[in-house]
Amino acid sequence: MDRDVALAIVAIVPQLIVLAVLVIVGVRYREPIGRALGSRVTSVSVLGFKIEPNPASIDQAVKERAQLGGAGAASQGRLVSSQEVVDRARRLAEQIRGRTTLWVDDEPMGNRVERRLLRQMGIFVEAVVNNPEAKAVLDDPAESIALIISDINRADGPSGLELLADLAGRPEHPDVILYIRRKDPDLPLPQGSLGIADRPDELLNLVMDGLDRLPAPARPPTVGRRAGDGWRPFPSGRATTSAIV
Repeated sequence: MDRDVALAIVAIVPQLIVLAVLVIVGVRYREPIGRALGSRVTSVSVLGFKIEPNPASIDQAVKERAQLGGAGAASQGRLVSSQEVVDRARRLAEQIRGRTTLWVDDEPMGNRVERRLLRQMGIFVEAVVNNPEAKAVLDDPAESIALIISDINRADGPSGLELLADLAGRPEHPDVILYIRRKDPDLPLPQGSLGIADRPDELLNLVMDGLDRLPAPARPPTVGRRAGDGWRPFPSGRATTSAIV
């Protein structure tokens, strides 16, 4: 190898090492960093690639939802285009980024795509599988839940409608969005819920509706105790599972 070329390579090795460390730290601690910066950034950029929702990712989520037996492209719930959803998320970035949503569903693996879209919007997700776990999170003074997303029917245990009834007895509670496999247009909106959705794009719009109703954040949210998007690490005596990405 030419001596000048070798010297040039050696000269850039420290910069490459620093870049690699920054990337590793950014990936490993992306959620705490995101919480600290939450409402101050509108997108994340890594090596020139922006991490934010885009129309193609939303459209793909709609297709995947349909493949799972959910609402398809012809659903009457779709009121705006995917591009309008993305544009609205950008406009509301200061209001929605850094907020935490509590997602209650006994089959959380079916919502991985939707949770990824929420993360791309800068929204954190606390995922639990039943009403007792949901109430434990809501009663925890260390938590700051801005919105609740829940299913309705569950194979075992109380349903999302029972969660709504329980929340109605509380003096204050976050708004609740119901996210189900397929809506029946003839059924009324369940009392106490902000809305009901059966498509990812419709869900994102309802989430923005709920978060936009909240007072503007006075400062970036502080780093909490949660371990990121996935299962809540319950103390001894409460259910624990491995993290979900």
